[in-house]
Amino acid sequence: MTDDQKDHEASHAYGILRVGGTLVALSSDFLREVVPRPAHLSQLPYGGSGLMGTMILRDDTIPLVDLRLVLGLNQNDTPQDDVAVIISHEDRLVALLVDSIHGIANVYPSDMRACKNAPHVDEKMVFTFDNSVVSLLSPNDLFGALGLPSISVPPREQMAERQKSHETYLLCSCAGHDLAFRADEVEATHPRSVLSPSPVAVGFCDGVVHYHGRDVPMIDTLSALGLGRRMSPQQSAGVIIRFPDDGFIAFEIETFHNVVKLGSDQITDCPSVISGKPQFFERAHIDETGRSFLIVDVKACRKDPALLNLSRTAIAESAVARTDSAGTSAQQLYLVFFAGMRTCCPILQASEIIRIPENILSSSPSHSGYMGTITRHGQIVPIYCAARLFGREGHMLAKDSAILIVRRGPGMFGFTIERCEEIAKAHVVESNDQGQALVARRRRDGTLLPITDFARMIEGIDPGPKRSTDQENCTPDAREQQDMFAM
Repeated sequence: MTDDQKDHEASHAYGILRVGGTLVALSSDFLREVVPRPAHLSQLPYGGSGLMGTMILRDDTIPLVDLRLVLGLNQNDTPQDDVAVIISHEDRLVALLVDSIHGIANVYPSDMRACKNAPHVDEKMVFTFDNSVVSLLSPNDLFGALGLPSISVPPREQMAERQKSHETYLLCSCAGHDLAFRADEVEATHPRSVLSPSPVAVGFCDGVVHYHGRDVPMIDTLSALGLGRRMSPQQSAGVIIRFPDDGFIAFEIETFHNVVKLGSDQITDCPSVISGKPQFFERAHIDETGRSFLIVDVKACRKDPALLNLSRTAIAESAVARTDSAGTSAQQLYLVFFAGMRTCCPILQASEIIRIPENILSSSPSHSGYMGTITRHGQIVPIYCAARLFGREGHMLAKDSAILIVRRGPGMFGFTIERCEEIAKAHVVESNDQGQALVARRRRDGTLLPITDFARMIEGIDPGPKRSTDQENCTPDAREQQDMFAM
């Protein structure tokens, strides 16, 4: 199904659990909370499939069932850091012992597939998540076909529960800061993985992770939300949020703690001094131990210009290249930067953006713009001053300056730029007599920016062995034309 088709159907949030090496999903509608494996259990005089005893959670007595035994899954080397998932459905409670919480995923109905003749039930629904197949467990499976024991909720609690507005939250932490995301605003949670380099990895973006065929920017959560800054990690887990225009951003997270249903009485106002960007935190949750979780205002994140621009780098190519309703040419994503002048290049032309090493930072460009070399991925990379190549006087390079790495075949070339400004969606609108293509940034202002074609620029710097004969036969005028680059 295309992204356009999915716009017409609603997704639903599911909690993903690991059970005996298998992934299963439970709807967030009846997933009440997750707690550590209880240290003490009370035994019942009757047994049942997987029944381990009863646990006491606050004022509730809840039967604890080992879901691995119920589903006939692997029981070897049972870890001691199991968690108990509390299920609430039609005023009945049961706790499921599972290996771990694997994350949260928003799934579209069209992504579900039916598995016929599954054990216990006539039809089992499955979907894919994190390159694995996830089996959906429904309330009818748990309380019906699987016949799990349950405890009824006392009538007084039923009334109190119905009077409160409950929402499901994912509790997590990053570098000592406890955070909460509303589950229905989370597209998915991403397991810890190595961050891939990307041209968008500047500022508070540390790299990208792969999600459903897209390169999603992974951002420093603390820096982006005004909570400080953490050291750029080589790998990270994340919470993936969907942005307007079908873009995505992943917020770096170190630990996923819990999935809980919170009533309005369990959420309090958050003082503005808690963050340098208080618009992202208006509410907080304080648990029974006094631990406070700042609730991330996802709606505010989606309106933030910097986050919104960054999210658009993860828009599917089919959506980016779509012709707009006015019939203008196809839109593309461009990296907007400053190097003696404000310009841009197609985002796919840049393979990486890296910090400037000291030997280049202290170097002055020659007349041709050459500044020296660096080593990158086992190669020697020549570095050029982009401003000098543009015929402009570059400003002093600073901490915001960077080197834009462009590949030609297996080789790499680097160009110093004074600062990256944004990722913009734009389209080519005209070309002037000198072959300089102009692009209009988004409709909101229609600003025209010159396009820098680094591939053509590299041909002018280093024509390569295949072009040597042509270069020798060129007239001076033709050679000068080869050295030009589109702006």
